Order: sequence, then structure tokens, then C-alpha cells
Amino acid sequence: MKHSHRFVVCPLFVLFVLFADISQALRSDRGSVDQPRSKPQPHAGAGRQVPLPVEGSSGTGTRIYDAEFTLEKLEPGSTTAVVTLNPAAHTRLQEDQMRQFANLKLSVVVTSREHKTGRTYTKHATTPLTRQFQLPLAHTCEPGHHYTFTLRVKKSVNDQHTFLFKKTLEHKEVFAKSQLQELMKKAEDHTKWRLPVTFAYRNKPNPYFQNILQNRGSIMEVYIKDENGDPGCPINGQIKGLFFAVRPDPKTKQLPADSYFGEKRIYLPVGDLFKPHLNMYFADFWCHNQKAHHVTLVVTTPNSTTDRFCSKTLLKISQTNNPFFFHEEGRGYFCCIVPEVEILYTENVDLRAPNIGWADVTALGRGSSLPGGIPKNVDCDICNLH
Repeated sequence: MKHSHRFVVCPLFVLFVLFADISQALRSDRGSVDQPRSKPQPHAGAGRQVPLPVEGSSGTGTRIYDAEFTLEKLEPGSTTAVVTLNPAAHTRLQEDQMRQFANLKLSVVVTSREHKTGRTYTKHATTPLTRQFQLPLAHTCEPGHHYTFTLRVKKSVNDQHTFLFKKTLEHKEVFAKSQLQELMKKAEDHTKWRLPVTFAYRNKPNPYFQNILQNRGSIMEVYIKDENGDPGCPINGQIKGLFFAVRPDPKTKQLPADSYFGEKRIYLPVGDLFKPHLNMYFADFWCHNQKAHHVTLVVTTPNSTTDRFCSKTLLKISQTNNPFFFHEEGRGYFCCIVPEVEILYTENVDLRAPNIGWADVTALGRGSSLPGGIPKNVDCDICNLH
């Protein structure tokens, strides 16, 4: 079983309960305010706030309390959902108004559900409105799995319950940096041999390149990283880039004569693409069939939006001191033969550049990548964290 992450999920939003007439509000039984589900978000770091909209009933009146919902990554382990209710607004109420709230209580329910298994955890409690309140719910989360955290709040007056609101947060668990360290160690232990690298190259079906030349101003634009590789990889669906290969044919020491990704190839001097000032990160180690293993590296422009995301979620490595793809002063670039290295370059590329060459190669298999990508082989002991 894969390692899991530990989070604190403090459901963040500000709830305004507005009452035109406080006495009437305590006796009312109005409908609920139900917000749509938010888009799944992998956790990018400790203390990241989740922006949620203001909610409340119609009319005008007094804000009764605030509620907070935050996501915070602590360590691999479990996820704890915590809703915090703060009666801070009471300081703006008159004493006679406060007495009217004496019998008003809130019924709070927190539920978490794992999409893959359908397993759910629920915790609920009732609290007086005038008291600060927290309700924690622990849930073990596996990297690559999706979860739904739901908060439901009712008001209770003399055993009469009125639904106030529901808030749902979708969550996808991803690797913590400590788990990426373990994965990179596995990749390092599996690294064998090395070859000098002259070119970086990219194989695609010919229509892909023709569309760029004819309809996109010859600019090969970055696009969103798919789900290929480990489902727990933090960059899946989160950053944009273009994949390049660097490994020459181990036998001929030349660029490979064939490709599973298409019959057309562009290539350029490796140093023209992966310049020394760029940042490099380790992102993934995976296989599909236990035979050919792959390492995914990411190259970013320093201080770019993508670079800031990668610095929070991935492992930064030196371009001159790593076992996968590196540069030696006066000798050039080198890459390992095993595992195969793929590099996600996160900037657009102009196909009109004079340093770009073109070649026809033999297409193998389907001759193109599978839309959406292929998840890694979960049964491989070499590249999985069990």
C-alpha cells in the first residue's frame, strides 16, 4: 500500500446568517443555501487557504457567527477535517439580543468519502451558538485518490431543526515531498550507465506539427500535463509543458530510428533548450510493464508561476549533480540509459528557430500517445511506494 499524507482540513468560509427580525428568524423554517461543489484541488502546502463565497439567507439583519475552512498539509499519515465556528460577531449585539440566542444551537456534521472505495467517515455534534467550537474528523488519504469532504450545519431551537447550509470540498491527495524523496531514492538505486547527449527531441504524429505550422503561427504551445505516470504525482493536471526526450540509442549512440509517439521528430542542441540558468525538479518515477522504467523531470524558468508551484510541490535538483540528466563543465551533457528520462519543458517553442531540425522516424505501436495518459503499474516493486 502506498504511503499517505496527513492534512488538516479546517473547512474556510464566512457564513452570514441574516435575520430581518431575530425573534421571527428563530422560529422560521426557510430553505437551505446549497453551494455547488468546488473543483478538486491537490494540496500545495501547509496553511493554504481555500476561498469560499459568502453564504446566507435572504433579507437584512445581523451576522451571527463566522465559520472557517482551511487545508493544511502536516505530514504523511491521515487527513483531519476541522470546522471552526467563531461567535466573534456577538460583540456587536445588544445584551437583550444575546438573550434571544440563548436557546439557539448549531448541529454540525462533517463527512469524508473516498471515491474509489466509497468508504465514508462521519462525525457530528451540537454546540451552543455563543461558544467557539471545533469538530475534527480524521481520514486516511492515499496519494492519487480523490476524496469529498462535506460540512452540513443546522440550527436547533427547542428540538426543532432547520437546515442552514452545506459546503462540499473536493480533494485529490498527492505525494508529499518526503514521499517524493523516497521515490527519487528508488529511481537513483535503479539508475544504470550513462551516455553523452547531443540533442533533445520530441516525436509526434505529422498532423500535430502541421497544425502548429499552419494554424498556430509555428509556436508549439505548452499544454496541461496529463495523468500518465503515478496518480499521486503533484504536477498531473496542474502545470503545462512539452515533453522532450534526450536519450540516444544505446547501440548506435545516435537518435533513435523509431518512436511510439509519432512518425515526425523535431530536435535541437540540448544546451539550447535546457540552459544552465533554468531550474530542474524531480517529479516522478514510473513504469507501465515493469520492464522499461521512466523518470520525469521538470525544467522551469526561475520565479515563473510554474516554477513557484514546482518549488512547493517537487524536489529541486542540480543540473550538474544528479544521476539522471546533467551537465559537466567542458564535457557537455549526459543522461542515464536506465531509467529513461523524459523532461517536461514548461515554455513555448518556436518551430521556425534556425537550430531546430526535422526527421522522419518509424512509428511503433499506435504511433501516438494515449489521450489522458496511462497510470503507472501499481504492482511493480521497483517504482511504487508500498
